[in-house]
Amino acid sequence: MTIICIEGASSVGKSTTCKAFADRYNAYVVPETAFLFDKPQLEGKDLMMWLMERQVDRWKLAKEKSKEVEYVILDGDIFKIWYDWVYGFESMTLEATASYFREKIANQEISFPDAYVVLWIEEEKLRQRKHSDRTRSRRNFEKHLRLITPQLTYFKYMSSMMPRSVGIYKANSVEDNVRHILKQSEAVHGVRRDELSIFEQMIDFYRKTIP
Repeated sequence: MTIICIEGASSVGKSTTCKAFADRYNAYVVPETAFLFDKPQLEGKDLMMWLMERQVDRWKLAKEKSKEVEYVILDGDIFKIWYDWVYGFESMTLEATASYFREKIANQEISFPDAYVVLWIEEEKLRQRKHSDRTRSRRNFEKHLRLITPQLTYFKYMSSMMPRSVGIYKANSVEDNVRHILKQSEAVHGVRRDELSIFEQMIDFYRKTIP
């Protein structure tokens, strides 16, 4: 069974694509943290710890569902360290964040998904899609536009380490996106990886690279 993470900029069509793929292939979608859990009244390091713990919970759910269905789709990355890399490690340092996830990987409580499908589109089209989508307010849309270039830089690096596991695709349409997911899921059959080694290289990328 294959666990696939969908990532990309706000309004690129991640959630719509996840639903379309699930409807067609009877996949299970693990929603974003904000839609899966009620956010507690926490701040700073306590909130950061809660968010990381919920990513472990999302992975646990994905693994459980992968025993029941052929595809599980993660709507959003469980290793969202790139977000703090872009905006600054204010509540918890990179090293503290790495220490938390390193232990979880070693204990097999979390892992990289089998495949990443990273979607992108030009900023003008993102704005058009945001304007036409009345179902979500996207209050942080302008802030999240800053993520686009560094996020792609990060995933291009990850693609160099896991060339069969990371695909970056232009999100021209939901139909195209669904095909991209299927293509990427087929590419990872039989792939074996050293999860901790990949994680350490990922952390080293954050140490050495300016977003």
